[in-house]
Amino acid sequence: MRFSSYLRLCPFPEFMTALGHSDSFIANCGYRLSRVGRTSRNGLHLPCIPATYVLRCLFMPAGELLNTATLAGVDNSAHTIGKGLQPPKALVLLYGFAVTLSAILLFLIEPMIAKQLLPSFGGAAAVWATCLMFFQCVLLLGYTYAHGLQRLQARNQALVHGLLLIAAAGFLFLPAQTATAIHNPVLACLYLLSTHIGLPFFVLSTTSPLLQSWYAVEAQRGRTYRLFAVSNFGALLALIAYPVGIERFLTLSSQFAIWRSTYCSYVAVCLCLAPLMAHRKAKTVPYKDRRISDTRPLAVIEWTALAACSSALLIGVTNLLCQNIAPIPLIWVAPLAVYLATFALCFNYERFFYRPAFKILTPIALLGLLWLDAESGLKIKAAVPVALISLFVIFSFCHGQLVKLKPGVDRLTSFYLWLSVGGALGGIFVALLAPAVFTSLFEVKIAIAICFVLTFRFLYRSWIFLTVITAVLLAFFGIREKISASQYQDRNFYGLVSVFQFRDAAGEPVRALAHGTVVHGEQFLGRHHAEPTTYYGRNSGVGLLLNIPGPPRRVGVVGLGTGTLAAYARLGDIYRFYEINPLVTSIATSRFTFLQNSPAQTTVAAGDARLTLAKERGQTKFDDLVLDAFNGDSIPVHLLTAEAFAEYSRHLTSAGIIAVHVSNNYLDLVPVVARLSAELKKSAVLVRSEGEPKRQIGPAKWVLVGEKPLLETIVRGTRVTFLQPSRERLWTDEYSNLFAILKY
Repeated sequence: MRFSSYLRLCPFPEFMTALGHSDSFIANCGYRLSRVGRTSRNGLHLPCIPATYVLRCLFMPAGELLNTATLAGVDNSAHTIGKGLQPPKALVLLYGFAVTLSAILLFLIEPMIAKQLLPSFGGAAAVWATCLMFFQCVLLLGYTYAHGLQRLQARNQALVHGLLLIAAAGFLFLPAQTATAIHNPVLACLYLLSTHIGLPFFVLSTTSPLLQSWYAVEAQRGRTYRLFAVSNFGALLALIAYPVGIERFLTLSSQFAIWRSTYCSYVAVCLCLAPLMAHRKAKTVPYKDRRISDTRPLAVIEWTALAACSSALLIGVTNLLCQNIAPIPLIWVAPLAVYLATFALCFNYERFFYRPAFKILTPIALLGLLWLDAESGLKIKAAVPVALISLFVIFSFCHGQLVKLKPGVDRLTSFYLWLSVGGALGGIFVALLAPAVFTSLFEVKIAIAICFVLTFRFLYRSWIFLTVITAVLLAFFGIREKISASQYQDRNFYGLVSVFQFRDAAGEPVRALAHGTVVHGEQFLGRHHAEPTTYYGRNSGVGLLLNIPGPPRRVGVVGLGTGTLAAYARLGDIYRFYEINPLVTSIATSRFTFLQNSPAQTTVAAGDARLTLAKERGQTKFDDLVLDAFNGDSIPVHLLTAEAFAEYSRHLTSAGIIAVHVSNNYLDLVPVVARLSAELKKSAVLVRSEGEPKRQIGPAKWVLVGEKPLLETIVRGTRVTFLQPSRERLWTDEYSNLFAILKY
């Protein structure tokens, strides 16, 4: 069939001809109605619009655009949306595709950039909390921009946002920046986030409210909020896919390359929508939502409070899990996926929020979080399900109540703006204010108490009962904090550190250091004060290594703790410790005496061990290097990669030994170290030691990496296991997969 025979089917070819395009040009653009089979309701086939048309409409004066449409014979009434008419299906699909793609990109970049930043901050759990705060604040800026953009005329909206889209795409190809994390890690983290993904993330954050406001002109059934649910389903899909598939099979550089390419596709789709919106909005009768918008000041406070409560609990509980399990994408995205799932369910299925059921479930879920906060040493198969189920119920309550309170589409961008204000306030409270004000993770308790307030405000509507319950909870928390108060407790970006004292079975006083809920060292305060304890007993792997007789040795130790390993030092030895947390250094030198009483020369280097060793390359050679860097029960992954072990090898003598502490409640690190030792062409031996409670020595697992004859000499007479090369994929700076080594 000849192309000219299509002209009677649709007015759009005449419109293109009026713009100066020939029949052959239009044909080459892929405008093939015969492959589609039918025309859309107003005769406009959107997926086939050429890029030249988009650019021309974007910068064409409004009057000329309308004249051109009239010249082409386009009937304005065909584009006027009235009662009972719907926008073209192709246009609906294009809006849905753009919103979903932006959500996928938005929530994929979050774990990707956080994982990229972890090595610069010693693998601290607070990196993810800071990232979430940054994302919430940029979301607020994006929603503010979308709300303000509505004040412009349609054509100016298209022009401004089109230019911003192009600028954001160019931002992705700027050179990466660096920052020092020692003095103010929060500011350094925020700076790196801003320079790496600031503008693209801002543009992505504007998509949902902005495109929904554009779509509100088209949609005539008040279903604009469905786009919000669709975007959250897309984000949920991305979050689930990342730890399960993307992280396992793609290196970090490949992930970023694919993300950049997809982002450019997203920009192209939005550049198509912007001029179409300007063209159609000029001729469309705005839809009047029948829902009466709540304009009371109290409504804004309620929106903000519900959003802030869910945001604070999201970041606070995630931070709690990361400190005691591991700061890994799996732990990051699981609570965030629950957060998005409840958003999608509540906004897409309003009946999901069944008030009588949540009257019972919400208080139970809040008590579940209280139990999780109070208990220590929980297994991952208990801690994570309790956290996720409790959060699911609480988020469903918060988001379901928001659906009940949502306004009409005339206040759509304002509604999203106040939701983002609440989200940002919750993030700032947990990530910035709480570490500066509290010496414990008290922000989680406060968020739970506020959620109790909201529960009784919306579900029970009893202010007296509400006030009494809140007062009792806060009093209980305060009393419990005082009763369980440690001898010393403080926190910073790298976590919660506490010092407490007790007496052993023989009555001798013992002082202990804990990071989060995990003990990192103990010291007798009586006549056994020089004895190594906890994981560092004389029968442990590191004890066997450091007890070898011989000439003075140079020993490097990654991770200071209480400085227990200095108890093995002899006169003439040199022990150099690497510690990123200044709080730990202060405690080890002021409240424990291993370092002061050591006969060896001991020094402490501040900063991330790997970065510091790189700066000292060629200056220091160690006979032994001990890796014992833990944050709670989590590990800094960047210290267990092929590049890291290559750096360690450069700092060892030819007969040097690497001792790796692999005791962990949640992660099986043995196959990872075995694979790394094989990459170095070294042997690895696993040393398990039993606990001796009377001497305050616990069970421990260490892997020694070195030449096999040397290892056999060190462990002679001890029951050990020489490790075979693991089938585990080699960990590198580009690839690591903690999901595969989790202990369930």
